[in-house]
Amino acid sequence: MRLPVCLLLAASVCVAQPSAAPHRPQAPVSPLPDALRTQLALTPAQVNSIVRLREQYRQQTASLRVRLAELRAEQIRAASASKQPGLRNEVPGNAELQSVLQRMQAAGDHHRAAVRGLLGESQRARLDELEQAAALQRAIEQAQCFALLTTTPPDEPAACAEYQREP
Repeated sequence: MRLPVCLLLAASVCVAQPSAAPHRPQAPVSPLPDALRTQLALTPAQVNSIVRLREQYRQQTASLRVRLAELRAEQIRAASASKQPGLRNEVPGNAELQSVLQRMQAAGDHHRAAVRGLLGESQRARLDELEQAAALQRAIEQAQCFALLTTTPPDEPAACAEYQREP
């Protein structure tokens, strides 16, 4: 009986001891992902400027993003209510929604132009290549779902669900 109690006490003492592994300081987190910084060959000054511009953009569009979410929620409620008999099939805020979307688009265009202004010619060319690749994203996802590419399909099963229906 003493042996199991001693083993239990010894095990609890070992578990309670702090680890002897040295504490490693964490590397500072980059405000931009490494892959993007590498792909565009951004200098630290460019990274800082892009981060500053992004923060300005987010502050300028904060109220627009909130209003956009409110309008979309109103549309969902209206669409749901329109399925009930006796209720009007009217979607509220459509003109305002278009106005908010246009203002968001204009702010985004202004932001992208400001960032492009920070880049050199070769960096802008690489950014254009990324834009072209982004346009292919839907086709890439579809090809992955059909196992046509050597890359793995999207992690989310729902991404391929629309292609898995029986004919």
